[in-house]
Formats: sequence, C-alpha cells, structure tokens
Amino acid sequence: MKMRGGRTELRTEQKNRGISRPSCLPRAPVLGSAFFCSVVLVNAHARVLRSEKKKKKKKKKKKKKKKKKKKKKKAAADQYAWTTLAQCTVYFVCALRVGVRGERGRLRAVPGTRAHADIDGWLQCSSAAEWKIPAMTEHEA
Repeated sequence: MKMRGGRTELRTEQKNRGISRPSCLPRAPVLGSAFFCSVVLVNAHARVLRSEKKKKKKKKKKKKKKKKKKKKKKAAADQYAWTTLAQCTVYFVCALRVGVRGERGRLRAVPGTRAHADIDGWLQCSSAAEWKIPAMTEHEA
C-alpha cells in the first residue's frame, strides 16, 4: 500500500465492497462496518439537532430583547424636578394640571400659575434667584 499526500489508499477489494475504511485499521465484517456507520450517522444527526436548537434559542433571545418595553417616567404633582436656565436655578413641581412642563431644559409657564414668564411664555432668568412654582394655583387651593 502506498502513501500519497499523507492519505491512506483503500484497497480495490474494499472499494468494490463499498467499505470506506482505510486498510491500516483492522478488518471488520460488513455487519460491523454497517453498525459503525449507523452509529456515526446517528451521532452526526444528534449534533445537527443540537446546533439547530442552539440557533433557535439565540433567535428567541434576540426577539425577547426587542420586546422589552422602556419604563415611563411618572410625572405626578408630588414629584419635584430640577433644571438649569443659564445662571438661574429653577425649582418647580411637575404638575400637568397647573400647565408647567419641562422641554429641553426650559420651563414653560402657562397663564394661571404664579411664575414669571416672558412674552413667549418661557421663564425669564435675569438674576441668580430661585423661583418656586406652586403645585396648585391660589383659586384651586
């Protein structure tokens, strides 16, 4: 038997019989080789099934991550928030019924509140002073 490129050549007898086993291994009857092949096939099939399950699990995990919802921030009248307007720190209460809402670091004062506001409705910050916006107007209290 000759060696070509590090591979073992099969004998012509084995090729004719349909046995794909190198001649360097000990000979086995046809039934044994069939059993050996069946075991290999079963193992290979099991591996394929395992890899498919892993792929499915990975896909499911990705879907779960997408389904996660972001928690919404509660804006109740009891909660306080801080924002900075230039050099002036404004202390206000997040109360939707009063009409005071924070947008991009600015406070909007709606008519009916006791906050100082300019023509456009945005709070003025002329001096470094703290303005307190009440949760309720005088007529509500």
